[in-house]
Amino acid sequence: MHTLHRPLRLAAVFLIMLLLSGVLLPQAAFAADAVKKTTNDTVVTTASINFRTGPGTKYSAIEGGIPAGATLARIGTNGKWSLVVYNGAQGWVSTKYVKAAAGNAGSVAAAATNKLPTKKERDKLTSEAVKAFKAQYIHAGMSDYDKANAIFSYLYNNVAFQDDQSNEAYKTNFGNQAYAALVLKKAACSGFCKAVTQLCGAAGLKSKHINAGKWKHQWNMVKIDGTWTLMDAQGGYFGNGWLPMYRQFYGNFGY
Repeated sequence: MHTLHRPLRLAAVFLIMLLLSGVLLPQAAFAADAVKKTTNDTVVTTASINFRTGPGTKYSAIEGGIPAGATLARIGTNGKWSLVVYNGAQGWVSTKYVKAAAGNAGSVAAAATNKLPTKKERDKLTSEAVKAFKAQYIHAGMSDYDKANAIFSYLYNNVAFQDDQSNEAYKTNFGNQAYAALVLKKAACSGFCKAVTQLCGAAGLKSKHINAGKWKHQWNMVKIDGTWTLMDAQGGYFGNGWLPMYRQFYGNFGY
């Protein structure tokens, strides 16, 4: 059995949640950071502003921010915050610092580079992210466990959880795709799993995507030194010590 990556106190918190709720719901219903109103217009920044991972100052700012005079495609709002696309990435800006662009149409030429990326563009960016991860974290002579741990640690420590989960939401936040985890750094459990699949493939590890395509919590099993090992990069669980709990709440499965 491989050692557990997370502190045991997290297990206690997890069990308390189970006792209080009576059921495990890792894939939460729509949270406060969901888009409250869908839009399709173009705005221009009136000052240099922060580009945040959620609608509020409590959310972290994405490095670099957005300069004054940038033209953005706005795809949704939540109170005083707007969800925009900038340089192919999605994030939130304060509506106070944007104004309607001339013509106020999503097709404004100046905003062309900030429209939602096509599947081809998303696939290209995802592929580049996988190659960059491999070059930085996967090295000759690494054991299967070290490779798997590198994958788990990278995703768990660098990717936020996407609470806004629905077929409609996925049209703009791409939360159920590897692109969301590896490029946007915010994904649903399904997006985490697809990222694990791609990173494992690049690292030469076999993996399985559990509950793929279902509206249930999803995770991976990764083959480490001949043993199928649980990896839930979104939930933060790595190691077969967690298998009894997963079998209890998600049903028996064999590998």
